[in-house]
Amino acid sequence: MQLFTPKPYDFAASICDHGWPMLAPFSWKPESETLQRVELLDSGRVVLLQLWAQDAGDHAQLHVSVQCNVDLTVAERQELDSKLHWMLKLNEDLREFYVIAAQHNQLPHVAARGRAAAAFAHAVGRCGQDHLHHQRELEQHGQHGAAAGGAIGDAA
Repeated sequence: MQLFTPKPYDFAASICDHGWPMLAPFSWKPESETLQRVELLDSGRVVLLQLWAQDAGDHAQLHVSVQCNVDLTVAERQELDSKLHWMLKLNEDLREFYVIAAQHNQLPHVAARGRAAAAFAHAVGRCGQDHLHHQRELEQHGQHGAAAGGAIGDAA
């Protein structure tokens, strides 16, 4: 099985930054940058997946090895394709995010390496931390929500 994603996409960074190698049912082989995962299919079959990436010009090619006793059915292959696209966020268009990240003083490396969903989560978390830090500074100076339109979620 093969999946494709536009660049920038750093498979190892996506996997490791997300923390999957520390969570069951995942395991990570750093020497080959291969992710392993046991997957229970809707059919009740259990398969072992191995995923690794390869540069393919204008996109990254993700290889998926499926180990099982009997060949997958068409429905099982479609299920795996759907699950992997969802898990790796391959259907999400992050081009606008990369443009914004490239302009942010703490995130240009994210735009350059293309850390996909993990980077997006990190950046959103970082922006939230920046906002909370700013709110605390305002509160310390008696300016509750006076700047930047108030707290997130406040009515304008």
